[in-house]
Amino acid sequence: MWRRLIYHPEVNYALRQTLVLCLPVAIGLLLGHLQQGLLFSLVPACCNVAGLDTPHKRFFKRLIIGGSLFAGCSLIVQLLLQRDIPLPLILTGLALILGVTAEISSLHARLLPASLIAAIFTLSLAGNMPIWEPLLIYAMGTLWYGVFNWFWFWLWREQPLRESLSLLYRELANY
Repeated sequence: MWRRLIYHPEVNYALRQTLVLCLPVAIGLLLGHLQQGLLFSLVPACCNVAGLDTPHKRFFKRLIIGGSLFAGCSLIVQLLLQRDIPLPLILTGLALILGVTAEISSLHARLLPASLIAAIFTLSLAGNMPIWEPLLIYAMGTLWYGVFNWFWFWLWREQPLRESLSLLYRELANY
């Protein structure tokens, strides 16, 4: 029963996403740094929107690109806000620049909304902490997300095959 439940694709995905989001919060709570744990758990949301959780031969290269883009957008927003540039102009400029780079590949196209989400998350951090701290949060959060997903896929390495066979058997049963 337990194995059948855990190998169900939606349950496995939900468990992975819950753990990747809740573990930083739980560790932050245990160490007395709940705010940092909550901020750290925002980064996997950006990674999910960007689709960085799919196993791929260039998995870590994609994570480096995503983390760099999240941190870069955060830095741009913080620096431009310090120069008193209106926020609508900043976000419009970011959307235009990222929209042009979306033509490079499908990865870059998925990174556009995720990077804008990272820039919006930065608004709550700007002025409340040193300028380098959000960059560190995005870099370390993306690294955490990547390492956790890599470990999860290694641990459940037979999961994709089981999902395919399960779908095939269900189709055969309905035939």
